[in-house]
Amino acid sequence: MGLRTKPRRIFVASILACLVLLGYYFLTKVTTPLYSHVNIKARERPLGSEERVIADSDGGKAQSNLERKKWTDNIQVDGYSAAEWDMFDSDHVDVAIYSGTQKWTKRKTIYRTVKCNETRRTISFRNALMDVTAASSADVLIFGGGVGSLKNFQLLKKLRKPHHIWLHTSTESAFQAPPIAHYSIKIDPAFNMSFCYHSKAEVVAPYGAYIRRLEGDTGSTAITPKPDIPVLVAWASSHCEHAFWNRTGFVRDLSKYLPMDLFGGCGDSRIPRNESGSEILKKYKFYLSFENTCCSYYITEKFWKALGEYESVPIVIGSSKSEYESVAPPNSFVYADDFDSMEDLASYIKKVAKDEALYNKFHEWRKYGKVEVYTNRLVWPFVEDQNACRLLNYLEKYAWRKDHPSHMKIDPYGPDWAGSCISCGNHKWMKDYGLESKNFTERLHSLQRK
Repeated sequence: MGLRTKPRRIFVASILACLVLLGYYFLTKVTTPLYSHVNIKARERPLGSEERVIADSDGGKAQSNLERKKWTDNIQVDGYSAAEWDMFDSDHVDVAIYSGTQKWTKRKTIYRTVKCNETRRTISFRNALMDVTAASSADVLIFGGGVGSLKNFQLLKKLRKPHHIWLHTSTESAFQAPPIAHYSIKIDPAFNMSFCYHSKAEVVAPYGAYIRRLEGDTGSTAITPKPDIPVLVAWASSHCEHAFWNRTGFVRDLSKYLPMDLFGGCGDSRIPRNESGSEILKKYKFYLSFENTCCSYYITEKFWKALGEYESVPIVIGSSKSEYESVAPPNSFVYADDFDSMEDLASYIKKVAKDEALYNKFHEWRKYGKVEVYTNRLVWPFVEDQNACRLLNYLEKYAWRKDHPSHMKIDPYGPDWAGSCISCGNHKWMKDYGLESKNFTERLHSLQRK
């Protein structure tokens, strides 16, 4: 009898052992995905919604085992191990586009997956415009121009996960793209990075660029010959009303001293349908590259097209002179605020136009470089594949790193963004054209005092 029961007991024990092993496997492997977005808490103190648990972009492989252990020992994870939290052990990064201009966000073609040659990983973009909760399952959340309403911000803040990268991007100036709540209240949305035209952005994506030639490689200063016409200056615009400054009024007043043709909705001239706008505007020696607002590094295609496509000398109002000089070809533009009056500006333009040698000095830079025009397609991080890959490369190198700052360098309310939007010039004759710029500066200062 005893001999018969012994094998039976062994068999039952084996079955029980298998059940235990299966249970352990189920708990550790199968249920792990159910906790893919649980909160991670440090044992010493809880992580706030504005803090990050940051891992090396290489998944921590470059760290020694001892360094790895010290870091993971400080983390208590409900549902899975800290090692599994290494984002870039994954082959994919998921990006939710929360806000942006309708011109692009309505296009289904931007919601796609991009494979980049420099990496084995892919990056995908999906629409979260109408579904705020969709952001909770993303790795990166893009705010095109800002978070928007305070109500939405509070909801998104509740949904924010420790690993989320909040990315700020804008093709507009800080005046037109407030970080949150239309500057009615000062709240730092704690963006992790910026991808935009500003020189201090983590990923700089300007409207154009001056590309220097290699040493020893000199080009020609020759441009398309300008016809002998009495009109020296052109301006093309259909956006005639602006809250920041009276740009259209400035142009019309300048036209009293300087012969010019005004194209588009703000003028009387029209470009024939069978002709290229660039070819028409090439006839003019000067072009008015006036921005709609005067904010730091807000230098748009108006400037770069004048140099590159129209082969003209741009007369500029917008960013500071030093910022123009930092990105533009040397001695390539006329800065309106350099003059003591509108009459002085007009007189100088006439003088340069009559003096061929003086005018040609404004094109001397063409010997040493060329201009590339990008427009806003290459300012957004999600429209063109090459920018999608620039974003992915940055994330791989810097995101989720313990040794890299997790807050963007640009202060949304500071001198590089909103605080830079002041009057378009220092001379009184230019300040007189300011509209909302005066009130905006005062309102911003009152927010900072709160």
